[in-house]
Amino acid sequence: AYRVPQWSSNFKLTTSDQTTFTGVPGSILKINRLWKPNETIDVSFDMPVQVITGGMSYPNHIALKRGPQVLSID
Repeated sequence: AYRVPQWSSNFKLTTSDQTTFTGVPGSILKINRLWKPNETIDVSFDMPVQVITGGMSYPNHIALKRGPQVLSID
């Protein structure tokens, strides 16, 4: 089972035999299959950048959020 992050988009899991599974943000992607020795998976998803305003506490300031990380400067 693979956790699909809530903040991700276009979550895709591809096995070495080119089978592709897609996931829904904020859910668990369950894959029931027999795995072969040395089989690999490739997980990819988008991490969009969001601009967060400082609001009333920090007027005229912004922070950048990319995936689970919030980047700011004081």
